[in-house]
Amino acid sequence: MRKILLAVAVVAFGTIPGLAAAVDWRGGTTGDWGVAANWTPTGVPGPADAVTIASGTVVAYSTDVLNVASLTLGAAGVTPVAVLQLSTGLAVGGVFQLSDGAALQTFSSASITAVDVTLLRGTSVALVAAPATAGTPPFLRLYASGTFNLSGGSTITVRGRGYSGGVGAAPGSGPGAGGAAGGNGAGGGAHGGAAGNGGAAVNGGSSNEIIFPIDGGSGGGGSATADG
Repeated sequence: MRKILLAVAVVAFGTIPGLAAAVDWRGGTTGDWGVAANWTPTGVPGPADAVTIASGTVVAYSTDVLNVASLTLGAAGVTPVAVLQLSTGLAVGGVFQLSDGAALQTFSSASITAVDVTLLRGTSVALVAAPATAGTPPFLRLYASGTFNLSGGSTITVRGRGYSGGVGAAPGSGPGAGGAAGGNGAGGGAHGGAAGNGGAAVNGGSSNEIIFPIDGGSGGGGSATADG
C-alpha cells in the first residue's frame, strides 16, 4: 500500500526536488533546441530536467516559454562558448547559471525567471530584438525569486533596443523623439530626461517619464547623411 501511495504522489506533484534528470547538449556548434536528437539522453528538455549546454549555439524557435528545472550555460576549457538564442521566454525552476563566456540572447520581448540567477565574469544577457518604430518597444525582464548574482565583468544590456532613430532626414520614433536635421543638426532621443540638442541648440527630444521610466528610450533624429 505504501508503494502505491508514493507512486500516486509523484504523479500528482511532479518530480521530487533534487532528483531532476540531467540532460546535456550534443547538437554540435549550432543546433535547434526543439530537436530530440540534439540532447543526451534523447528528448527535448522539459520542466523535470537539469539542462547543461557546455558549448555551441542553441537556437530555440518555439513560441512557447522554455521550462526546465535548472539551466547551466558554459563550461571551463570548452569552445566554442555556449550561446542560447531565444525567441520567447525562459522559466527555470531552480538555478540559472552562465559561466566561461556564455551568452543568452533574446530576439523578441522575453521574460527570464528563475529561483537563483548567476552571471559569472565574462558572461552576458542581451536583448537583440529590432527597435520599434511605433507601438510598444521590445523588453527584457530578468527576475530571480531567490538570489541574483551579477559578477564583475558580466553584462546585461538592452542598449539601442527601444524606439528606432530617424531614417534619413526624419525625426526619431517614440514619445521623446529627437527632431530631424534641418540645417541645425539632428536632436537626440529622450529617456528619463531631456535629450541633447542639435547644432543650433534645438531639436532635442523633450523629457519623458523622468521619475519612473517604464517605456523604451526614444530614437534620435536623422539627417541626409546619417540615420538617427
